[in-house]
Amino acid sequence: MTRLATSVFSLVALSTFAVTGAACDASPAGSGSDNEESSAADDDGNSQGSADSTESGDDDGESSGNAGDGDGDGDGDGAAGGDSQQETACGILDAGNVTELIAPMTQADANQAIMMPSETTAYKITLNVNPDGGYIGWADMLLPDWGSTQAIFAGEGFEYELFRNDEIDPLSKGPNPACPELTDERVFFAHWNDAQVKFTSDDQFEIWFMYFKAA
Repeated sequence: MTRLATSVFSLVALSTFAVTGAACDASPAGSGSDNEESSAADDDGNSQGSADSTESGDDDGESSGNAGDGDGDGDGDGAAGGDSQQETACGILDAGNVTELIAPMTQADANQAIMMPSETTAYKITLNVNPDGGYIGWADMLLPDWGSTQAIFAGEGFEYELFRNDEIDPLSKGPNPACPELTDERVFFAHWNDAQVKFTSDDQFEIWFMYFKAA
């Protein structure tokens, strides 16, 4: 009888232990699922936050910077120091593209030194010693376009004068804002006849001179 009671007690205890163990096993499984869901929610949140920062912060900031500096001068207006003819003249000067020319001393011999308009080269003109002091030279300036305005650019240290039988209408003259070492003069020529140019300098026997049709 005593053995039977002991056996019954052992069976009840074993059953209780099995039920308790099953419950313990089920609890960690549920906790693991909750942790995985929480982790997934955190990952989603972190990922979305990073994307927003890149799109609205970095991308927008970089685009705004490019818009401000697109022309290289930092003011966002795309403007340069002068008009297209002035910039062209400065480019010729910077590149050192020259055609060498020796200018005769008199207007009668000006046609011995022929100049043509060019947007790619300047004239490096050698002057003669002037018996009256300084240096002097003449050249013939061809004008192939009828009724045209010519942009004339000259270096520093000398003066030039235009002579021709037909009308010459000077429009403007001043420093070239794109490169102030050049003067910029615009002259309207009613006809395509050539003109003679007189060059004089107090102390220079080599000068720079260029011209071409203004746009």
